[in-house]
Amino acid sequence: GLVSQNLTLADGFEDQGQDRDQTGAIAFWDFMEGSGGTAADTSGVAPAIDLTLNGATWLSSYGLAFETGLANAPALTSRKLYDRIADAQTGTQQYSIEAWVTPANTTQGGNDPAHIVSYNANAQLRQRLYSYQMRQRSVAPGSVSTHETNSDYQNLQARLQHVVVTYDRYRGRRFYVDARDTALVPEDYDETPAEALWNWDPGFNLALGNSIGGDRQWEGQIRLLAIYDRVLPQTQIQQNYDAGVGRRLLLRFDVSQWAGPGAYLEFLVMELDNYSYLFCQPALVSNSFNNTVGGIRIMVNGQPSVTGQAFTNVNRVVSQSREPLSPLCSIIPKDQGPASDVFTIDFEYLAGYQDPEAPPPVPPLPPRQFGAALPGLGLRDFARINAAMAAVTGVDPLTPAIQSTYLSLTQQMPPTYDLRTFASAQQVAITKLSLEYCEALVEDTSLRTAFFGPTFDFNVEPLTAFASQADRDAISQAITDRAIGANLADQPSMAETQPVLDQLITDLTASCQATPCNATRTRTVVKAMCTAGIASAAASVH
Repeated sequence: GLVSQNLTLADGFEDQGQDRDQTGAIAFWDFMEGSGGTAADTSGVAPAIDLTLNGATWLSSYGLAFETGLANAPALTSRKLYDRIADAQTGTQQYSIEAWVTPANTTQGGNDPAHIVSYNANAQLRQRLYSYQMRQRSVAPGSVSTHETNSDYQNLQARLQHVVVTYDRYRGRRFYVDARDTALVPEDYDETPAEALWNWDPGFNLALGNSIGGDRQWEGQIRLLAIYDRVLPQTQIQQNYDAGVGRRLLLRFDVSQWAGPGAYLEFLVMELDNYSYLFCQPALVSNSFNNTVGGIRIMVNGQPSVTGQAFTNVNRVVSQSREPLSPLCSIIPKDQGPASDVFTIDFEYLAGYQDPEAPPPVPPLPPRQFGAALPGLGLRDFARINAAMAAVTGVDPLTPAIQSTYLSLTQQMPPTYDLRTFASAQQVAITKLSLEYCEALVEDTSLRTAFFGPTFDFNVEPLTAFASQADRDAISQAITDRAIGANLADQPSMAETQPVLDQLITDLTASCQATPCNATRTRTVVKAMCTAGIASAAASVH
């Protein structure tokens, strides 16, 4: 067959891509170390704000991953930010924070926004569900204020994004997501008066992935971070977005036996995440023109990927020494990992040689269908789901936060009773609505006493609140009895739900062993258990 040589990532050449514009950067981390306990500030502006990793882990494609913990710097070097930005004599009273980030999900930071970049109370880039949020101290009335991207536009997504927030005394705070100014919609204007930053505290620490106190965990990846003592112009933001991020390799597959001496097929390859690679912009380099190339497939460890084969439809006559074959990228799943995976390129035809793929056999005619039997179970529509959650929790469905969430999610929730129409997007909407109900339930003393009973202490830290199995079972039993149902033949019993809910408690309180948590975490754990119950099929299927 027409199969190229084998290559691994170790055979690739580093591609620097388009140049970034670092003008005005006073701190910069590209996270290229890949190992060790320190991420270096390579801006060249002294003092270097080197970050110590406390729970963050390295990405082989450059960057830090956060599931627990943080990366932080001491106050001594962090003070550079105060001196260059906020000091009344030496500070510019303006700044920009630029980051390439991949949020792990769009459900974190609902009530307590998760900290992506935190300079304590001075300035914080945070996540609240689908929104990026900037909290900042200034001499404006109220001292500390928050501005965020409008949640209706869902600017924050669980994918790699380029995020820039800028601040000056002329326009206040502005967000740019993937080089797009979110303030193009009126709802994203910063309504807080733009004032000087003289009241920043010079003794604060810079932290990534969490607050310095460890109680605002953010989950995701930071692939690059830069802090500037000036407002970045749109042209610089666009240039840095176009430059991309991460480790990019050029893999050159030898095809000289078909396309002539020195010929090779080149791909730009990156690690997209922990599960996949990105193969982009294939080009055939050769000295022989009028070659035809097509039907390109990428194989990993000798097997063609079943997804992401964007180049199978390539059909190009080569007319130049470097012939671009496609501007597209293909997502190729990892197999054994970047240290072991071997890549090969298979061609259907190249330079007059052919290895056509045999067409699949014609499948037999399916048996005649006279309609499937209707399912014996029904699906609650959006109004009944809302009513069921209100009845179970005792929370008034006209509570402003709940009514607003319900109205915004109505079109995403089940519209009919037919169970066969249920989709994953509807489950997401049900879960979001249940979060609001559980939030209202747990934060209302009388409602939670009626639901969970009077014995559980919601006002102590988690390791005390859940210290005994009896305390854990009190919450699990209430959720099972009220949200799922007791002594029902078609519903799971306490013996079946208790291990699952008990493991949820263990998972959500694990970080409290190393870093003490407060009573807010206790209530957050109960809210999560509550959501697991009332967002389950017990609420949506009847």
